[in-house]
Amino acid sequence: MLEPVEAEDSPTPIQVEELQAPSSANESLIWLSIVLMALGCGYLYIRKKSSVSSHIPLPLRPGAAHPTEKRIAEASRTLFRMSGFDERGAPVSFAFEARAPYSDRGFIIGRSLDFADFKIAHKNISRAHLQVKLTKTICLIRDLGSANGTSVNGVKLKPFEYIKVSFGDEICIATCTLTITS
Repeated sequence: MLEPVEAEDSPTPIQVEELQAPSSANESLIWLSIVLMALGCGYLYIRKKSSVSSHIPLPLRPGAAHPTEKRIAEASRTLFRMSGFDERGAPVSFAFEARAPYSDRGFIIGRSLDFADFKIAHKNISRAHLQVKLTKTICLIRDLGSANGTSVNGVKLKPFEYIKVSFGDEICIATCTLTITS
């Protein structure tokens, strides 16, 4: 038989803790991270798939002009181009073509599209500075009474008087210099 042991000699009892199930807050965090990872994977999959499909050329509709042919056709309607740089060195370029809406009044170049068909954004350019008028064979320009004037090949234009210009002529609209090319 076993003899009783005194309390002083007996070892301290060991407490055993039961394993507890994860709390509902921990469970929610786990599910949230799973959902976020799934959404991220889905986003990457769709993004990869769409970027590949955007590089596949689509066939043209029957009878549709090829983009290069369209640009060539547009260029053939262009009668001439004015291009150059303003005083800050910014490029300026306008292409003129014979179109019905502009055939009578011509094209207006100015600082504001409220008054002009072509815009040069500079304080020295008047709102409606220069008029360009086209016929089948010639191009006429005139200064519209602008504050800073217009010159052709160094000769200042009189306001509201047309002058004929040709390829290679240099037109100064206030501080912007343009050359007429084909």
